[in-house]
Amino acid sequence: MNPKRKQRLISVIAIVVGVSLAASILLYALRQNINLFFTPSQIISGEAPLGTTM
Repeated sequence: MNPKRKQRLISVIAIVVGVSLAASILLYALRQNINLFFTPSQIISGEAPLGTTM
């Protein structure tokens, strides 16, 4: 394999691995904040914001 082509391949692989690692760390950090719904008990107790579409 051509050295220049090999260097480009290594760079692309490193970028893909870095982006994947950053995305996984971000999703791991936000796992508690990813709440897409409110339970009926939360709505009754007033924890759900009023006037928003669910």
